[in-house]
Amino acid sequence: MAFAGMVPQAVAAAGDSFSFNMVPSAGAASCLKTTARGRVTVSDLGPVQNMHVEVFDLPPATDFTLFVINTPNAPFVPAWYQGRP
Repeated sequence: MAFAGMVPQAVAAAGDSFSFNMVPSAGAASCLKTTARGRVTVSDLGPVQNMHVEVFDLPPATDFTLFVINTPNAPFVPAWYQGRP
């Protein structure tokens, strides 16, 4: 709870959404097919947001972790990761 005040609040109306294409990191690009791709849609649901991630042409039976960053290749950026055990 102490960090809640440090998190910027999203400024969007309920029902707004935006989409963008994912970009592989330099380290991951060498492990992926050139046809691998992903698309992210973020939808505002009022008090919360939903991030929907779709990926295609990834290696089968392989676990991946999605790192969400603000600015790629910067020395320090706010970030978090989504993964599953």
